[in-house]
Amino acid sequence: MPLRFARIAVPIFLVSAPAGARETRQLTAVRVGPGAIQVDGSLDDPGWAGVAFTAGFLQKRPVDGAAPSQPTEVAVAFDDTAVIVGVRLTQRPETIRAGLTRRDTFKDRDAIAVSLDTYGDHRTAYTFGVTAGGTRFDHYHAGDDETDIDPSFDPVWEAATARGPTGWTAELRIPFSQLVALPEVPQRWGINVTRWIAATGEQVYWQLIPSDATGWSSGFGSLVGIDGALLHRRLELLPFVAIDATLGARRAVGVRLGADLKAPVGRSATLQATVLPDFGQVEADPAVLNLTTIETIFDEKRPFFVDSRRMFEGGSIDADTRYFYTRRIGAIPRQTAGGAPEGAPTTAAILGAGKLFGRTLSGLSAGALVAVSDRTETADHTPLAPLTAFGIARAQQQLDRRGSTIGVIATGVERRFAPDDPLAKLLPRAAFAGGADWNLRLGDGGGDLSGDVAASRVAGSHDAITLVQQAPAHYLQRPDRSSGSLDPTRTSLAGLRGAIRFEQLAGAHWLGWVEASAISRGFELNDAGILQVADRLHAEAALTYRDNHVAGALRRYQLSLIGGEQWNLERTRVNARLVLNTTTVWRNDWQVDTHAHYEPRAVSDQLTRGGPLMATPGMFDGSVNVRNSPASHLRHGGQLFGVADELGRRTLELSATVAYNSDGHWTVSAQPDLEVDAHQRQYVATIAGGPAATFGQRYVFAELRRNTASLPVRFGYAFTANLTFDLYAAPYLTSGRYAGLGELAAPRSLQLRRYGEGGLAIAAAGDGYDVVDGAARFHLANPDFDQVAFRSTAVVRWEWAPGSTLFVVWQQDRQGGSPMGGVAGPGLLGDLFSVPGSHTFAVKLAYWSPWL
Repeated sequence: MPLRFARIAVPIFLVSAPAGARETRQLTAVRVGPGAIQVDGSLDDPGWAGVAFTAGFLQKRPVDGAAPSQPTEVAVAFDDTAVIVGVRLTQRPETIRAGLTRRDTFKDRDAIAVSLDTYGDHRTAYTFGVTAGGTRFDHYHAGDDETDIDPSFDPVWEAATARGPTGWTAELRIPFSQLVALPEVPQRWGINVTRWIAATGEQVYWQLIPSDATGWSSGFGSLVGIDGALLHRRLELLPFVAIDATLGARRAVGVRLGADLKAPVGRSATLQATVLPDFGQVEADPAVLNLTTIETIFDEKRPFFVDSRRMFEGGSIDADTRYFYTRRIGAIPRQTAGGAPEGAPTTAAILGAGKLFGRTLSGLSAGALVAVSDRTETADHTPLAPLTAFGIARAQQQLDRRGSTIGVIATGVERRFAPDDPLAKLLPRAAFAGGADWNLRLGDGGGDLSGDVAASRVAGSHDAITLVQQAPAHYLQRPDRSSGSLDPTRTSLAGLRGAIRFEQLAGAHWLGWVEASAISRGFELNDAGILQVADRLHAEAALTYRDNHVAGALRRYQLSLIGGEQWNLERTRVNARLVLNTTTVWRNDWQVDTHAHYEPRAVSDQLTRGGPLMATPGMFDGSVNVRNSPASHLRHGGQLFGVADELGRRTLELSATVAYNSDGHWTVSAQPDLEVDAHQRQYVATIAGGPAATFGQRYVFAELRRNTASLPVRFGYAFTANLTFDLYAAPYLTSGRYAGLGELAAPRSLQLRRYGEGGLAIAAAGDGYDVVDGAARFHLANPDFDQVAFRSTAVVRWEWAPGSTLFVVWQQDRQGGSPMGGVAGPGLLGDLFSVPGSHTFAVKLAYWSPWL
């Protein structure tokens, strides 16, 4: 199916005309004397008298290329230590939305931002912005994409705003020490300036990059004149003291002193290190009950690893494959965490970590990260994690001004076991992976040819490598394999992967992509990164038609058709899919998204969790998502999602989002979600002593009726632009009842041998069921469940001096459950605060100290 689809899609890509060439604008920065401009937002300092302001902004939203409703003027100056941007924003005062929010939050606010490509590489950019109320926001663009941002970029800089009868003004002062610019003369940076007008939903640009075009920094205008400036970077020291106390099943009080260091190395590299690091996580992970074999992936929220993580996330074009997943550092390995007693440590102490990254004049970006976590044991000295070292190195060379790159990556994990350590039978001693990747921008950047190749190797004891082979990513113990079966004598496992993708990124109407990938049975990344499943061949193609200039009731629309298939290396088709997605934006800026997804019958090598192949039913799922205009004070939307298959599965999920940003100091949002699922083939257990047809094992499945409800709520209050309070609370309820227990009748079959039918007897017994099959008798534990959880975080953040912060945090984590299998709903709400839990209180004071 995807190959036939590709024969249609590729010719369309080749004839699809990308957007035409755009005129490149230029700004000239003017040198001013030291202290000539004071950052107060007023633009009335004498230093601005000799600096020319320029206008000519154009809309991108809501009407691409139209003149904005309000004029904007921008100018750039610089002194010995900083670049200074001044902006005049004409607007009726009563329409300005200037409410305060915490840093890096600016939705539904009038705002201005300047984006700088200081490398001049037409690929990366730094963005600095401020709202009309004075809230700063900043982020980093690691690639040539406006929406692909890294909000962890947290430099030390200044901004101020002022309001008057004709609108508002802004001044942004960005120290050269917080930028990395290559030491070349004359300096020529890329620049763009973006304005958001909240009342009308307008997004206007000094250098417009049309919606039909691709790229972000590659379409910037030019900033010239910054010659003779002291483009130096400083040594930055951030010492801190952190105090925390945990109350609950495990009580603990800790005091930590440490420091973070950033130091320039050479002309364009930066060394970042930490001594006695604080790897605390301010916001807790959401609660989830995972009944699949696919690992739940959480976002990284620890500041040291969030900062510059984009440097180390590359290497694979597959979003589900990561060479390095920083949450592995400091985590208790999954092989031991499942059997840990209640109250056991949930993390391993991180002894130290360091990073080095930089860029050369020739366009080579390189970085490395190392971290060491300590051996961790329970109170009774049961080992949970050994002393472990993690490392990653990444290099990427830019090839041309379009942003084409080639790169390499290498990761490693080394574990040190004590003599006769039982962990040596559970965990590999060493794991290494390395690869090369490329991203070639074709023509004027409208086409993209990307791909990667990689190899991996894990080594350890016979027992540890056997567990790797039996893990969900491999299931080499599957009894009906024709090749590549489990080898318990192995002390190492190695594998390869490769992928290639062509994508049409720009064009007035036609877009799309085609891709193919292969992963060998022994490829493994899960010690340092993420690999969901190996042993795969994959091919997929997509075709998109869009129109961004529609007359009448619509403003724009887009339709995408996706087709793909997956096989394992025995050439068994394990999945096929056909997807239709649509997006429609109406003239009032309401948006409607639809999704339709069909999968025909296939054969799974995952459902029996190491057992034989099992057929999967044909299925269909679909969704409709509606949201109102983003210009509204009260933003709201909802989604309806459903699943149906030929066995009778029925899933219905209803979710909504409601958010309100006041014109004053507070914001609030809620995301209620309710799901009702009746799944006909939920895995329950594998029992020995089964019939010969299923290789002497019983693979037990059942119908699961599950109900899940959650209600994440956020509230924020900004006392000032630098003093904020944020509350996050997330109740979570889920319950499940199993019925119709049975076992797989035969490999590659959809059918079950139902207990209670055809000579198989089942009866309730104690905490489960007794099953009789002729002379065989076995017991199944009752799999019914209910689980409640409540997690909350309250944070006061005060930036009491530039780059210096005080955090006061209170976290609550309550969770519990029992094999009841009721209905998740109001009846379980009372359990949210009666189940056991813990409270953590923390205070962290950090002082930013720059050194020349």
